[in-house]
Amino acid sequence: MKGARVWQRCITLFFQEKSHKRWCYVVSTTLDISQIYKVLHFMCKRCTGLFYVFKVQVYNPLNGNEKGHVEGKVGYIRYNFFSLPPVIEDFEDLTNQLEQQLIKDCQRVHYKKEVMIDELWQREQKQLIKLPEKPYPVFKQFLIMFNKYNEFKLNGHLIHVPRARNYVQLSCVTYWDSYKVITNDGEILLSDARPYMRKRRFIP
Repeated sequence: MKGARVWQRCITLFFQEKSHKRWCYVVSTTLDISQIYKVLHFMCKRCTGLFYVFKVQVYNPLNGNEKGHVEGKVGYIRYNFFSLPPVIEDFEDLTNQLEQQLIKDCQRVHYKKEVMIDELWQREQKQLIKLPEKPYPVFKQFLIMFNKYNEFKLNGHLIHVPRARNYVQLSCVTYWDSYKVITNDGEILLSDARPYMRKRRFIP
């Protein structure tokens, strides 16, 4: 009964704003390894499994051999496509280069099935479920603390927000590649790429 209450508390803390540190503390200090796997399995299933309609299978940490082909394919990409550092303009250029190399790589015979990889891919597509038109909305939202120049720090960079002092409270919503500054009413004051994307930044 105690384990069930702790597990329920972990789920509640995880979905509360600014409670992830407390969630990690509760998990690390009160649950054994089997219960931790149960919590993580629930998180994966709740956050992405239902959205993309796939079955979640949790593996043991630091045991890459349990993942089988996934680890092998990571090594294949690394040793064949990154034997030399790629010359790229930005992350989109790297993505396009890898896409072209993978399309070209599909025109060879599979080492085991002795069939063209492209033909195997065409067969497999018939068994796959179509991805949603919009990806799962993964983001983080937090309140912003500004300095006297209407700047706040994001990823180690100072971001200037025009008219920030006109509002009592502002929030920052961050995605993996972008961010936006919003008011309590949802008005977007600033939207731009994350600093580590190395794109031209918006100058107010």
